[in-house]
Amino acid sequence: MLQRALIKKVKYHTGYSGCHRCIQRGVWLDKVTFPETNATLRTDPPFTSMMDEKHHLGTPLSRMNIGMVTSFPLDYMHVVCLGVMRRWLKF
Repeated sequence: MLQRALIKKVKYHTGYSGCHRCIQRGVWLDKVTFPETNATLRTDPPFTSMMDEKHHLGTPLSRMNIGMVTSFPLDYMHVVCLGVMRRWLKF
């Protein structure tokens, strides 16, 4: 996650506007969480035009013709191993 944020020049996953897939402001519950499940998803054109100014820190790759949201996959370890699957196994 940290490498993705550094490359895309956006807030880290611990920031209040740090979600890479949706547009929502985080909530502090002993850590920053993103509890809304029906938040507006990020898409490439608004990302390239930097419409969410609280999420962006710069523009290194946004001038290139690549999808800044769709070209960066979510990583398996955080999504599956440490995410929902871990909660299911604990349940």
